[in-house]
Amino acid sequence: MNDKNQLQRRLNTARQISYLQERLLRYSEKYTSVRQIALHMLNACLVSLRFYRSEKNNLTGPLKICIKLGGGIGDVLIRLNWLCAFYKKFSPSYPMTIELSTVHKQMVKSFAPPFITKIFSLKESEKRNYDLIISLDVRVPVVEYAHAKRLTGELCSYIQRLLEFEQKYRPFLLLLPYRDSITPNIISEAQKWWQHPDVLGEFNLDEHFLLPIKLKQEQETLRKFNLKPLSYITVNREVGDSHLCNSTKLWPLAYYRELVEKIKHDYPTYTVVEIGTGKGERIGNTHLNLAGKTTLEEIKVILKHAALHIDSEGGLVHLRHALQAGPSLVFFGPSDPKVLGYSENINLRGNGCNICCEFYSNSWSKECIKQKHTCMESLHPDEVWSHINNSVLHQRI
Repeated sequence: MNDKNQLQRRLNTARQISYLQERLLRYSEKYTSVRQIALHMLNACLVSLRFYRSEKNNLTGPLKICIKLGGGIGDVLIRLNWLCAFYKKFSPSYPMTIELSTVHKQMVKSFAPPFITKIFSLKESEKRNYDLIISLDVRVPVVEYAHAKRLTGELCSYIQRLLEFEQKYRPFLLLLPYRDSITPNIISEAQKWWQHPDVLGEFNLDEHFLLPIKLKQEQETLRKFNLKPLSYITVNREVGDSHLCNSTKLWPLAYYRELVEKIKHDYPTYTVVEIGTGKGERIGNTHLNLAGKTTLEEIKVILKHAALHIDSEGGLVHLRHALQAGPSLVFFGPSDPKVLGYSENINLRGNGCNICCEFYSNSWSKECIKQKHTCMESLHPDEVWSHINNSVLHQRI
């Protein structure tokens, strides 16, 4: 019992420190007056005492767990895959209910595994009582709260190890851009992205996703857009849900147009379909433009049945992999293909820059640190075309 009390104090203290450090960073950015910062921090100290309130949780029944999810499509898929491994390992010994809390409620709902009982917005989840709260807003899990008396055995040991990791590397978990690059900085530059949430090596994750993704109305969707399986190629030139048209992650627009013309000329029986949110700049010369004209459920179906998907590294590439849909041709610039590339894909990066500068700064996706964007511009359409023609993909196209 003393060990449980000690663990609970450690958990409460860690949560209090994280809260105060986050508030200090926020107030330091918002206010220039030391007096203003001090007054707000005094109030934050008083608020932080709530972390030591007496426990009212029941000591019987299934564990009630909340997982807080952040990030775009790719992040959510990777983190839900970790959650599947967590559930697979611990649920047989520890009956549990798991709820998700996120700012992207509808998107997460589309990918949530079947064992999830409820999905809430962040504000809704703060009003509920849990035995365990884990945040996945950065690359690794962070324990926000745990009721120590409810934790035993392997699960208790895992939570303690997460807590020790957090205490050791707390600055990396708080400050941008370091919190997004915590794994390559601490573990290995070559550690695959899908392994990042498993920073402790508990689940031995590999690129074969445990996360099941359901498709709805497949035939209806294909008929709606007059598409037949493996008779079309999808292309995307966007950065997630962003309006950025010249992100460092994007292959040049003129190169896309030239590649599309080559496909149309040499493979005239295939339809080239542009997909995405519709917030970027359009490629313009595809056979069919569906950007901004599809739901997420329709995008899943369209990606699943495409002969090939062409894109910069991003959410749709990770979604196609999770769907086990086949190869993608992927352009890498600031991102490292050794970390983010899947084995079935053609992962391409130009030779204009030898630095994978993802997360080198807060503005890495908007501005090239060399002001030249040579990593993408050095990857010419002719080279990309040769990879298509000299690979197994030409057997499908």
